Amino acid sequence: MKLHIILIPALLGLGLAGCGSKSGVAGMEPSRAAKSGCEWVAAGDDALGVKFLVENCGGKRPSITRKANVIQIGDGGARIEVYGKLFAQPAIGAIKEQFLSRLSPEEFKGCIVTPQPENLKAPKGMNVFAIVPSPDYLMAAKAKRDADPAAMICGDHGQGPVQSFFLAEQANAGGRLLHVFAGGEDAGFDALSARLETDKAMSAKLEQLPVENLETAELAAFALESDLKRFQEAGGQWIEGERESSYSVFSKDSQPVVVVEQAKVSDKVDAGIRSYYRGGKLFLIRANELATRSGISKSQDVIWKRIAFGADGKVMGSRAVVNGVAMELSQQQIDEAVKAASAVVEKAAKQ
Repeated sequence: MKLHIILIPALLGLGLAGCGSKSGVAGMEPSRAAKSGCEWVAAGDDALGVKFLVENCGGKRPSITRKANVIQIGDGGARIEVYGKLFAQPAIGAIKEQFLSRLSPEEFKGCIVTPQPENLKAPKGMNVFAIVPSPDYLMAAKAKRDADPAAMICGDHGQGPVQSFFLAEQANAGGRLLHVFAGGEDAGFDALSARLETDKAMSAKLEQLPVENLETAELAAFALESDLKRFQEAGGQWIEGERESSYSVFSKDSQPVVVVEQAKVSDKVDAGIRSYYRGGKLFLIRANELATRSGISKSQDVIWKRIAFGADGKVMGSRAVVNGVAMELSQQQIDEAVKAASAVVEKAAKQ
């Protein structure tokens, strides 16, 4: 099935007429010509470290606004969403965890993440990905599109009537992932021009980013982890019942900032857990677990949990993925995760 593209001008190497040299950002080049009487100029959001090109037509250009992790460009639906991830996690793995996992059973079985989307050429220094129907799902996807031309195929970050895709730069900006919606014909936005400031340049800004949802919590957490050597470190081990734990607590001014724990519960669970604090208050828990199913010693579930908290301690957002499929976290599971994180801090304080 062909991508339904409203971004009509060719994305495969048109001349750079109208561009001039006003982008002002290294490596940011237009993928198409600007409209007659317009020129490409640099725009972006400093708080998230995202730069891109918009059309300046006689002094008029699209408005740029941001709410949490979403940058809205103009009034035609164009936007860039910024997501955090662990630096070592490949972009394709982050896309599967955060987006593919949430699809309906039918689409989860029928959709894949491709590193070579049709009709898209990766910008220099960037990787481009898309969630698309697999060959076995093409006919069903076409039937959905024929029944409803506005339908989204493969989820709300898959294929729609307007082009969208993921962009990543693992080498210099491995803690962030972009999802770009091109917008309509008159968006005045070059979707393939989007670039990320380096993680090194952005770490201080992201560390101070207001935590408004799970996505901004993950961005702030990545920034805290970018240079743990600046914090005081204390470590230890303990055994309590069936639980064995080894941990490192990174703190500043006697308050925890990042807590890293490796925990094992008998032969049932082996978990890597990281908790993040701002002003001494917990704002994010990331847990990756291998859990042995009851009575089946050789079968293990791979479980990822992400829980973000507001300044009031209430959950702002959460994500759980079990064997690649999204699951809901119960309040009991959240309470247990908070209790386990608090226990490590308390143990470290007594050392």
